[in-house]
Formats: sequence, structure tokens, C-alpha cells
Amino acid sequence: MKTNDNGQLSVKESIRSENRKAIPVFILVIVVSMLAGFAIGYFSVRFGIYSLAGRLKDAGQAFGSMIAPWLLLLEAVAIPIISVVLYKRANKIIAGWSEEDEESLSLELAEKRLSYAIWLTSAGLIISYLLLAASYTAGFDGIESVLGGPLLLVAIVSFLAVLVEAILIQQKCVDAAKRLYPEKKASVYDMRFHKKWLESCDEAEKAEIGMASMAAYKATNGVCAFLSVVLALSAMLLDIGFLPSLSVCIVWLVNMSAYFKECVKNTKAK
Repeated sequence: MKTNDNGQLSVKESIRSENRKAIPVFILVIVVSMLAGFAIGYFSVRFGIYSLAGRLKDAGQAFGSMIAPWLLLLEAVAIPIISVVLYKRANKIIAGWSEEDEESLSLELAEKRLSYAIWLTSAGLIISYLLLAASYTAGFDGIESVLGGPLLLVAIVSFLAVLVEAILIQQKCVDAAKRLYPEKKASVYDMRFHKKWLESCDEAEKAEIGMASMAAYKATNGVCAFLSVVLALSAMLLDIGFLPSLSVCIVWLVNMSAYFKECVKNTKAK
């Protein structure tokens, strides 16, 4: 085995050694995945699991027409209550803060509460899109029914309420953070908010954003890979078509392309 003057492995040998260690586990995962896919396909045909497609479709329409609108209404009521409590508790800390008594107040706690409020409203908005789409699954026949029309109206109004609540609460949270950090100049209503906010961050904050972005990138890749397999099997077994897979792959492709585009751009900048 080749070594350099210090007795260490050469770069090529080090790379080969790492690959040799990783390949067996990689091959094992591939083989197990293929066997699992074969087993799922075989037993699905053997026991007629494809017949579930009709029942799942009926269950989805029942959920969308009768349950989703009420969940949207509940969301429209619950999100502002929880978020406003978080905001007010954080704002109380910020209101009593000054540079002289910085050590006596838990600014970290205030920042966390503001982050939780933004997180909650963002997640709630995404869920509201899902519930609104579910409410549409009844189709025009459902809308023309006795309860279908009013419930769809409840869903639409609740969705708009969640949308407005998310914007207003996030604006309040960002403004509260800007009182702590006057160098932050971006407005929530600015179309270039994220770019301007990033430009106003110092190196430590940018490093934190970078770590969070990498975690989000890895999580999105993992979830998209899992969903692409599940939806591919479902297209065969449950007759759901390829549009769900197309949607996931578009998100996956955009996420990956955006990541590598930034990598290439930063490499050129260096």
C-alpha cells in the first residue's frame, strides 16, 4: 500500500479504501430494496391489493367533502391563538430589553418563540393547501349536493383566513426581530425579502443559515426519494397514475438544481 513521506496513505489509496468500506453496505441496501419491491409486487397481485384503489378513492372523497373543510376551519381558529401567544411572550421580553441589561433577559428564548410562531404559521399554510385540495376532490357533483356547496365555501373562506393570518403574524414576528437587530432592513412584503435579509446577516448568522439549508436539502432529498418509490409502486398497484410521481419529481429536481446552481456560483466567486 503506497504511503507518503510521513507514512500516511496516499490520496488515491485513501479514496479507494473509503470506497471499499462503503460499497458492501451500499450493495446490501440495493439488494434488500429490490427484494422488498419484488415481495410487495408479488403479494399485492397474489392477494388482490389493487382492489383497494376504489375504496381508497371513496375514502379520500369522503374525507375531502365532509372532514377537510372542518379541519381547515379549526386550523384558521387555532393557528392565530397559538401564534399570537408565542408572539406576545416574545414581545414582552423584547419590550423590556436594553443594551445595558442584556444579560438579565432571555433574548434567546424570545428569538425561539418568534421562530416557533413563524414555523407554525408556515406549516399551517402548507397544510391548508392540502386540505383545500382535499375539499375539491368531491368534484362538481359534490358541490351541487345539499352540504357540498356550503362546506366548500367554509373550506375556501378558512383557507383565505389562514393565508392572511400567516402573513400578518409573520410580519409581526419579523418586525419584533428587527427591533432587536436594527441592522435588519427587509420587509415581509418585499418580494426580495429573503435576499435582503441574508445580506443583512453577519458571518455567524450566514453560517447558521447554511447549516439549516443543508439539513433542509438532505431532508427533502430523502423524503422525495422515499415518496418516488412509494408512488411508483402505487401507480402500478392502486392505479393512481403518474401525476403524483411527477409532482414529487418536480420538487426533487428543483431542490437539487437550486442547490447545485448555488454551489457552482459560489465556486466561481471564490
